[in-house]
Amino acid sequence: MPERIVVVGDQIGTPDGERGKGYALFDRYKDTWVQEVMDDNEERTGNDYFSDDLFYTYDEYMEFWGAEDLDQAQGSVYAKRYKNFTDEDEKFYKKLVDDAEEKDKKNIKILKPNWDEYKLVKRRMKMAWKDNAK
Repeated sequence: MPERIVVVGDQIGTPDGERGKGYALFDRYKDTWVQEVMDDNEERTGNDYFSDDLFYTYDEYMEFWGAEDLDQAQGSVYAKRYKNFTDEDEKFYKKLVDDAEEKDKKNIKILKPNWDEYKLVKRRMKMAWKDNAK
């Protein structure tokens, strides 16, 4: 199977055991930082949009956290690169989502190599994964 990057928020959490190896911190999201980005964009462009390497829109960001209020949409996000994402891996993450609380079911992204987010996350995480492998 092809390469994948699995990104999980701390609400759903990184897996235990063998599958938990290889994760590294991607970012710690805080409501105040997200609001600052939106305020800065509004000053510069007149539009209060939010985006970063992982999220293209504010709505996508909020959906990932399963929150309706920005102060509830914060936490740590971890990423792991699979060079060969197998059917077994896919089943594992599907079960992880199925077993999660309803509000946390979207606290995961599985990125494909042809997606822009994949490229941005991979570039940003390259050193962290290298350090993590030692």
